Amino acid sequence: MWALEGPKSASAAGPVYKYFGKWPFIRVLGAQELASVLFSIANMLAHMHCMRRYLRYMRSLQAKSVAAGGNGSSGAAAAAAAAAAAAAAAAAAGLLGKSRSSSPQPGLQHAHHGSSTSSGGVGGGGGVYPYYWLWLVYSLVNANAWLWSSVFHCRDTRVTERFDYFSADLTVTVGLGVSLVRVLALQTAPQLLGLGLLLGGGLLQHAYYMAFIKFDYGYNMKLCLGSGGTLSQPSLASSTFAAGCVPATQQQPWRAPAADFKPKAAACGNAAVAGAGSE
Repeated sequence: MWALEGPKSASAAGPVYKYFGKWPFIRVLGAQELASVLFSIANMLAHMHCMRRYLRYMRSLQAKSVAAGGNGSSGAAAAAAAAAAAAAAAAAAGLLGKSRSSSPQPGLQHAHHGSSTSSGGVGGGGGVYPYYWLWLVYSLVNANAWLWSSVFHCRDTRVTERFDYFSADLTVTVGLGVSLVRVLALQTAPQLLGLGLLLGGGLLQHAYYMAFIKFDYGYNMKLCLGSGGTLSQPSLASSTFAAGCVPATQQQPWRAPAADFKPKAAACGNAAVAGAGSE
C-alpha cells in the first residue's frame, strides 16, 4: 500500500485511494487508525460506567424495598420503588439523567416489590424491576461491540474484522429485541424465548452467510440500516403516542424528551452505519 501511496504523498501527485475500504493512515503506536481506536474505547468506557451506576442504583432500591417491608410499610415502599425503577429504566436507555419518575412504567405491575429475594440476576434488582436483566444484557453487548471496534481499528485482520462486524450485528439485534420487549411488555418465559429464537435465528443465518458464503459489505450495511430503522420505530411510536395522547397528569417526565430525542438518535445511527458501509 505505502509502496504506491508513499511517492504520491511526497510529490502530492494523484488521488489517494482506499484499500479494502480504508484510507492509508500512518500507524501511531502500532494502531492503524488511532482516532477510531480512542473513540471506540471512550464509547466502551461510557457503557461500562453507566452499567456500574445502574447496578449501584438498583441495589439501593432493593435494599430500601427490603428495609421498608420489614417496617410494615411495604405498600408505600412498593410504589416508591416502582417509581424509582421507572426512572432507572429510562436512565439506562439514555433518555433520562438523574430525574425521577412519578408513576410506574407499564409492566411494573408484575414486579415483586418488597421481596427479599431477587429474580433479576446480579445485584438483586429484579425484585423491584422485572426488566432489570434486560438493561444488563444490553449494556454488556454494547460494551463488547466497542471493545472489538477498538481492536479492529488498531489492527485490521480477517479475524478482528469478523469480530467487529458480528459484534455490531449482535448489538443491532439485541437493541431490536430490547425495544420489542419493553414496548410490548413481554415478561413470560414463552414470550421471551420465542422472540429470542426468532432474532437469534436471523442473526445466526446472517453470520453464516457472511462468514462462509460471501462477506458482503453492502448487504451487511443494508441489513443493519433496516434493522436499525425497525429498532427505533416501536419505542418511538410508543413515546410519541404517550407524549401526544396521554393526559398530562398520567405522563411520565421522560416521554416528551424521548419523543424528541429518539428520531435524532436513530438518524445519527443510520447515518453512521451508512457511512461505514459505503467505505
